[in-house]
Amino acid sequence: MKLLTLLFLCSRLLPSLTHEAVSEELDCNDEDVFKAVDAALKKFNQKQKQSSHQFVLYRITEASKTAGTETFYSFKYEIKEGNCTAESGKTWQDCDYRDAQEAATGECTATVGKRGSSKFSVATQTCQITPAAGPVVMDQYNCLGCVHPISTDSRDLEPVLKHAVQHFNNNTNHSYLFALGEVKRARRQVVSGFNFEITFTIVQTNCSKEKFPFLTPDCKSLLDG
Repeated sequence: MKLLTLLFLCSRLLPSLTHEAVSEELDCNDEDVFKAVDAALKKFNQKQKQSSHQFVLYRITEASKTAGTETFYSFKYEIKEGNCTAESGKTWQDCDYRDAQEAATGECTATVGKRGSSKFSVATQTCQITPAAGPVVMDQYNCLGCVHPISTDSRDLEPVLKHAVQHFNNNTNHSYLFALGEVKRARRQVVSGFNFEITFTIVQTNCSKEKFPFLTPDCKSLLDG
């Protein structure tokens, strides 16, 4: 089994990882989690029209931290429409919830980076807002140029990994083809397209390059490959 770190170029290379990132679940009452949620919710409210009502935190439902060369908080939280408009100059902490029959509600998923001891920057955020009457509205934010971790199960990685394994097989002198093993970690950067930084394993298959020019369903990974 081989371990590879792939720097996939879409427009420019990402800085490489110098330490292995470690992810851990966090208590939703963690102080830094609250600060990260505060940054995300303020970013969401800043995007609303001045005449619109701000949204107020209802509860945080899950949170985790990925610590490596940088620290990122990933979390989900629920919000309710407040009684303060964006132009009021108030923060969401100063607002009360609107009456239930009038208030829109929502759920947001966000990743926020921490720099130093107190600076939190939103890398990516998606919110689904349900108006008091009407269909669900989707709001998405991606920080241009920010590097942040993504799920190793993300479908966005599939074409990148396929290309990477194919490139390895085409540019090595090994007599057998290799297949994807396990994706260890992945990060993405939003620029004019996407940059990906992925660490993954590959395993030798039973298909020789002499008989198989590329991987097929007949190629099986060897346990000791």
